[in-house]
Amino acid sequence: FWEILENCRNIFENIKIIELDTNTGFAKGNNIGFEHAKKHNNYDYYVCLNNDTEVHDNWLEELISKADEDELNGIVTSKIIFGDKITIQSTGMVDSNDLGFMHVGMGTNKEEFIQDHEILAPCGAAFLLKKEVLENIHGFEEDFFCYAEDVELGIRARLWGWNVVYAPKAKLYHYHSQTVGALSPFKTFYVTRNMLLLGVKLYPLPLLAKKLLNIKTRVKKYNKKITSNEQGDKLKFFLVLLKAGIAALIKFPKFYKKRKSLFKTLKVTPKKTGDILNQYRISNYKYIDNYLNKINSTKN
Repeated sequence: FWEILENCRNIFENIKIIELDTNTGFAKGNNIGFEHAKKHNNYDYYVCLNNDTEVHDNWLEELISKADEDELNGIVTSKIIFGDKITIQSTGMVDSNDLGFMHVGMGTNKEEFIQDHEILAPCGAAFLLKKEVLENIHGFEEDFFCYAEDVELGIRARLWGWNVVYAPKAKLYHYHSQTVGALSPFKTFYVTRNMLLLGVKLYPLPLLAKKLLNIKTRVKKYNKKITSNEQGDKLKFFLVLLKAGIAALIKFPKFYKKRKSLFKTLKVTPKKTGDILNQYRISNYKYIDNYLNKINSTKN
């Protein structure tokens, strides 16, 4: 890793590498980068790109081109292809009937999804946002640490009136969850906790209750898959879920305060979030099977 950083310094004269003393997480780490760039250069565009990606030629140009098509195109997400270089991972995120979110196009051939479209939120692996969006929403939700911050950011951008769009020609390969593992206890904990906290912060409470009731199908499917791989048994899985629930409960007061502050600033009610989610929702049952089968195949 340190060798890679040193090579970057030697090859790219204008690159700025910010070294942190501790692991601040995906959300705060990116926010630190945003703030540094705003302070020293005040760029028109900002890009988030995972460390396990390989971009195609003209990837950045295509993101900027799509952003410039409409002044309200505040966030642009990429066409993200799995490391097999054949299968689409994501063309953006949409809502589901439970607390989870889904990647549009997951599991389809990379030659599909050639038309642009609006989506609920970007996939955090690779997307662009305009500086005006950043001025409104002030970056990622740092209390998430990692996971679900892309969805939370996208929903807040939409609450501010921005479009979130997909650029089909902005392509890259993503070697999915190489850092922690797709079904690792680490990822399961943060995804579960953060989905609960996202609901507390942004959802109408009746919708949050409905989504909680619908979560059982997802848990059953994940439990069946997780017991058949190296990540552990049923007990470990449910202990991680329990730990995540307790962690979300501890942070509930803080996020409820954030909820009140956000909607007071926007001068709208959480019902607007519900209206936005209703525009970008599909049933998740088949999707969960496709996702679990795909990540399982990448391990074999």
